Amino acid sequence: MRGAYNLAGSVQARRAHLGEAWLWGAALVFIVGLSLADGLLADIVAYERDTAVFYFPLMSWAAEQLRQGHLPLWTPQFFGGYPIFADGEIGLAYPPVLFALLTLPPDRAFVVLRLLHLSLAALGMFALARTWGLPYPSAFLAGVVFTFGNFLQAQIHHENIVRTTSWLPLTLACIERGLQTADWRAQLRWTALGAGALGLAGLSLHSQMLAIDLLIVAGYAAMRLAVGPVSGLSTAKGRLLGVTRVFAPVVVLGLGLAAVQLMPLIELAGFSARGSGIPYAESAAYSLTPVGLAQVIFPYLFRGPGNVQWGLWTHWESYVYIGLTPLVLATAALVLARRREVAAWGLTGAVGLLLALGQYSPLNLHYLLCVLPGLSGLPAPRRFTVVVVLAGAMLSAYGLAWLIDASRCRIAVRRALIGASLLVGAMSIALVGLHAALSARPIAARDAILAWYLSLPHDSYPLSDSDVYSGLLWSTDVRNPRVAGALLGLALIVGVLWVWQRSRLGRWRGWPATLAGLAAADLLIFTWGIHPREPLANIAAEPAAVQAVEQLPTRDATPNRVLVSPALNQAAADRLASFGTVQEASGYSSLQFIWHRDYLGRVLYVDDGLLDLWNVRYVLDPAQYGALSSYKDVSFLPPQALLHAPAGSALAEQRFQLDSASPIVELRFVTALLGAVDVPQGAPVAQIELRDASDQIVGTAELQAGRDAMEWAWDLSSVQPFIRHQRVESAGVIFEGGSEPRERQLSFADLEFPRPVSATTMLVRATPPVGEFALFGGTAIGADNSADQLFGKTKAKYHQVYVDNEIRVLEDTAAFPRAFVVPRARVAPSLGTALSEMIHQPFHPDQEVILADDTTTQATVVSPDRGGEGSARVTDYSAGSIKIHTTASADAWLVLSDTFYPGWLASVDGQPSTVLRGDVLFRVVAVPAGEHEVELRFEPVSVKLGLLISIVALLALGGAFVAAGMRRRPGRTT
Repeated sequence: MRGAYNLAGSVQARRAHLGEAWLWGAALVFIVGLSLADGLLADIVAYERDTAVFYFPLMSWAAEQLRQGHLPLWTPQFFGGYPIFADGEIGLAYPPVLFALLTLPPDRAFVVLRLLHLSLAALGMFALARTWGLPYPSAFLAGVVFTFGNFLQAQIHHENIVRTTSWLPLTLACIERGLQTADWRAQLRWTALGAGALGLAGLSLHSQMLAIDLLIVAGYAAMRLAVGPVSGLSTAKGRLLGVTRVFAPVVVLGLGLAAVQLMPLIELAGFSARGSGIPYAESAAYSLTPVGLAQVIFPYLFRGPGNVQWGLWTHWESYVYIGLTPLVLATAALVLARRREVAAWGLTGAVGLLLALGQYSPLNLHYLLCVLPGLSGLPAPRRFTVVVVLAGAMLSAYGLAWLIDASRCRIAVRRALIGASLLVGAMSIALVGLHAALSARPIAARDAILAWYLSLPHDSYPLSDSDVYSGLLWSTDVRNPRVAGALLGLALIVGVLWVWQRSRLGRWRGWPATLAGLAAADLLIFTWGIHPREPLANIAAEPAAVQAVEQLPTRDATPNRVLVSPALNQAAADRLASFGTVQEASGYSSLQFIWHRDYLGRVLYVDDGLLDLWNVRYVLDPAQYGALSSYKDVSFLPPQALLHAPAGSALAEQRFQLDSASPIVELRFVTALLGAVDVPQGAPVAQIELRDASDQIVGTAELQAGRDAMEWAWDLSSVQPFIRHQRVESAGVIFEGGSEPRERQLSFADLEFPRPVSATTMLVRATPPVGEFALFGGTAIGADNSADQLFGKTKAKYHQVYVDNEIRVLEDTAAFPRAFVVPRARVAPSLGTALSEMIHQPFHPDQEVILADDTTTQATVVSPDRGGEGSARVTDYSAGSIKIHTTASADAWLVLSDTFYPGWLASVDGQPSTVLRGDVLFRVVAVPAGEHEVELRFEPVSVKLGLLISIVALLALGGAFVAAGMRRRPGRTT
């Protein structure tokens, strides 16, 4: 199978080549260092939003915890609490990450880990190519292509994707060595090494990439069954046995080694939206588009003038590029090197390409994968381009090896070079012709773009036919430096091959290294152009508003919890995690709990008592709002309501601060009624109270159905015949989630006062007899025609404590304490209905807690109505342990507004107690009358079980190495 290219020869020859192997390996590491030179010298890194809002801040926080002697299983820094170890994306079970964070500053560790894993990918690919008997220049080229091809470099800001993928080539190399050897000891040793590499990939961890790694390993097993002997066995049965005894232990022991990470991850995934699978339309997002295949030659195809993106998906999920030199060499291998292993790698690349095309593929293999058990959550099909890059690396290595081989057919080389020259010329002419056609017929081009391109599934960011047309013109213009560079690069490569293969200079031994160097230079240029680059110090800079919040006092031992507006990128998601005295109610993770997602979604939609209940002490809001919807001087934002509740709920009343000094002569509102088909004409649906500085009522009004507000589905033909009130003036439309038709009508109300009213606050109370009332905007018109808007954080509970040009910080004076006591509990009607009970039914959070109808609640024999009034105070607070002092007049319920998760254990005065989930999200413990000390500790069983499995797997690997190292006893003679 490898005879033509196997230059290793005997053991003595391999030893003679060892020095050369070290030189080629050192060259690979040098090129990796060159790609990260700005990071190594000045901590400047390629980044995207995830770098700033997830990876670097959380690694910084984890580094601080580790240096304090804690392995953080839980973080209270975002989501109101989250099992950071189980998430795995930071790599807290992964030895290289732990070592780097313990020994280096976070910024140095961040860069060094990138250097380590890109070097590992390059050297692993070099080793894989060598196991297939390819010469050193070919193996070097394979390492360059895999490391600097589109996949790892486009995903460089996803640290865990890079970590998990970097172990793949080494895993395959160890497997291949195990398959090649007939000696059982050597085979056992290589099998154990392969299992170790796969285990480290599992500890790294990106779950999707680990699944892809396993699929590649399975595909490699199938390829090796079909191609060549295994352990010297050439029969089908022998190959099957040989493959099984290497692959099965690698997978079983590798996953066993990673169990300490995988077991908690599986538990966490079960509580996320991905736990039960995701719709295929969502999984198929970020498929590689057919138009994107042109990126194999023009990698910046989707960048228009000024780097404006016109691809269907975000740019780092769109590339497919292995370099021009490797592309030419891979093509040469497929066309000229007629060998089974070349055909096998070509088939591997083709399968990877079909998978990457996803929903755009003529044969949707990705869909077939997603219907398999356990693989329904495989999003972003384009990530299967890792298979394309792997196969491209091997094929380009074979192409270079074929050219090095002195026995090659020179006539075939000559024909191939003539064909390549003609192809480059034809491509240039076609490009010029396409550009001319686009310029000559812009209207037809835009019609075609709308019909054939923008009609395809695509990302949510705005993209018009004008954007695409402008991008196409730029990407087909030979005056575009990147287009011209690609064409000239192809011409240069063909020219170099002509000189090497067809001139007297062809005997020079440096030609293979020259081609490998051209590939490295091309891919380095590509690498540096993918992502923006910024110093880590700037990425991690603490906003002045956050510094201000850090200085604010706390109520007890708990840090202040904040909620950051989604519009504030500079303080977004987990970016506050590294600032230990500030905790974020929101957050970012691909495995966000379903119950947190739902609760947060409600809080972001309407600012009411549920925000207060969450112990959000401070809200970070934009200092200036962007474009808002407006109707007759009433500003509003359809996705955000100011009030939305049924009558009688604690959420049904909101008080707003009025800033205008002018007396009020008119009130205007934008509202909606929901589920109010049966509300009769003239029924009051909201009460308005105007109060002065002494809180005395100085004016009242009411909104009535059919005069001021209407059912928002009034225009639907299926609903209209049954509505009992008239249609009112529409203030615009809003779109409801769910099935079509989704368009709903907003109502406009205009109330005039017979005489001016001087007021400082306005109270709005929902009173619909049926259904719910929603307030989206309101304006108080003064006698001087001034307009005092209700939209924004104008509620009376807010007190501004800081403002700058970008951010203002508001204290929520109505926020509940982190821990409090209520006398009553009731169980939600069914699992998943607690939030609906809190929103759509009368609910008073200071008097009751709604328990989840889950197995833990069902197994708890405690009287719901315990009757005790009292208080709670947090006395000690850390990531994995909380102590609370409670005082109650009778038996009661302790509510801690930190996120519930299995693994939290409670004790009351040292006696075990059950932790329940209440009010959708929080931890609830039954406490007896009197004063007591409650302690909560995070000790998840999944981590303990996973650790036990990992220890067993580690012992098995150690035993394999011991057995492989034992000397064979000399045979006894008679």
